Amino acid sequence: MRVALLLGLAACGGDDAGDGPDAGPRPDAGPDASLAGGPLDPAVLHEIAIAIAPGDRDTFDDDQLTRVPCDVTWDGVLVAQAGCRKKGSAGSVDAITGKPAFSIKFDALVPGQQLGPFDKLSLDNALQDPSILHEVVAYETFRRAGVPAHRTAMAVVTLDGVARGVYVAVEPYDKEFLRDRFGAGNAGGNLYESLNADFALDPDNMELKDGTDRSDLEAAAAAVTGASDAAFADEVGAVLDLDQAIAFIAAELALDSEDGFILGRNNYYLYHRPDTDRMILLPHGLDDILRNPELEPDYPLPTRLAARIREIPTLSARLDDALAAMVAPGGAFDADALAATIASAQALVAATDRTDVFTTGDVVTMTREAPVVTGKIAWRGQLLRGEVTSGACGDGVVHQVEQCDDGGTADGDGCDQACRPECYAADGWLVCPAEVDRPTAVASCAIGGGALVVPVDAAEARAIALIARGHLGSADVWLGVTDEATEDTWVVDGGGAAPYLGFTGIEPSGGASENCAVLDTGADGGWRDDACDVRYPALCRLP
Repeated sequence: MRVALLLGLAACGGDDAGDGPDAGPRPDAGPDASLAGGPLDPAVLHEIAIAIAPGDRDTFDDDQLTRVPCDVTWDGVLVAQAGCRKKGSAGSVDAITGKPAFSIKFDALVPGQQLGPFDKLSLDNALQDPSILHEVVAYETFRRAGVPAHRTAMAVVTLDGVARGVYVAVEPYDKEFLRDRFGAGNAGGNLYESLNADFALDPDNMELKDGTDRSDLEAAAAAVTGASDAAFADEVGAVLDLDQAIAFIAAELALDSEDGFILGRNNYYLYHRPDTDRMILLPHGLDDILRNPELEPDYPLPTRLAARIREIPTLSARLDDALAAMVAPGGAFDADALAATIASAQALVAATDRTDVFTTGDVVTMTREAPVVTGKIAWRGQLLRGEVTSGACGDGVVHQVEQCDDGGTADGDGCDQACRPECYAADGWLVCPAEVDRPTAVASCAIGGGALVVPVDAAEARAIALIARGHLGSADVWLGVTDEATEDTWVVDGGGAAPYLGFTGIEPSGGASENCAVLDTGADGGWRDDACDVRYPALCRLP
């Protein structure tokens, strides 16, 4: 473990990785005054309305590769005939009736059309991040470390007249971004996006955005995998900016970015700068951070570039140096600076006058989770500086197996002795926010005098989905229906046939391994099956 080493390096300072001659024509750190008054002004809760013609809704919902015509009104400015497609994968994709994420290309149908300086923007739905703050925190950390990253702003979105909640508006990586960060001559370099791939071991699964010549990527992969330890810095450094890569890896370690480059081989871009003729890493899609604030700085890194850096003592020391500087007071991962960013975003969202269930639910979860994110950042900085060594339920910090921590272990105060949110009564329902397996959800409902909800028909399922959204944000919930006893015979808890089955599309699709029903709150009250030992919150019907 390198905690003690990091503490010493933090006291001594270290290389300011990424701020050398290759850092670009302007620093990409801290608040950007050029955004003031524009569509990504971080001091504004942006109001965005999107209209998609009825005949194009199915295409938008079913085909994520195709843009459909859409009219976008952003803070009162109408951009007609833009192109919208649904974005997201795995846990971040949602139905058009729920909270879909958007990629908006303003000039897709009207050449030259822009919104302010942008010809493209994204609206991320934060389905995997109830705080709706992870991307904001992550990209600011990278920018503070001198690593170019997306700029973001908070927004509330309406689709075809129906409010869909709180989103994160995100600047894309495109030619405008590259020109802005690296200078006018840098818009034409190869830009690759990871398709869940380690570029050094699996370069074929790096998507080249424009062009066909992939020889630069092949050279970088060959250098990372083939260079000897003695020649690694020279050979890899000739094709990839090692200072920038070390700063990038340090930022991911500080953020415990387990779904990013170093641990997940995911959510990053690789860009070949024409001016330096070297490649750099860019962070992307970081809505899953700080899952385990106890992650040690010497945790084995599976991505080949990061592993090689850790294997070579001189480079490993440089990484320790960069991480120590990052978590030192005033560094890129400064708890006070990031807490101020969190507080500002939360205040913007909390001040909305929207009362729809999507926005209300997002405000509820953001209000609950913002202090959690702030506490994790502060505690992780302490861990990496060697000031703490381990966490426990009741210490005021939400650790990996916890879902809340109010600084105590008493029941009855909203966070129980196992550090899980407690159930509460609201609007005639018992709301149980803790994400638990189904047997535990059944028991929680019973303790409160209720039972897992069982919709009597499709209309009630839609109504229940909206109730859940209003209290639990984008979370799906357990239903009191199972086929555990006999495959494909769905019965309610306690016996008896379900009053109706609301499975949609290909569901139920899990066979004998998925025997419990879940209400998909983003699918207009539709159902799906899942394994009974996964974790969801619960909505309990009271007598």
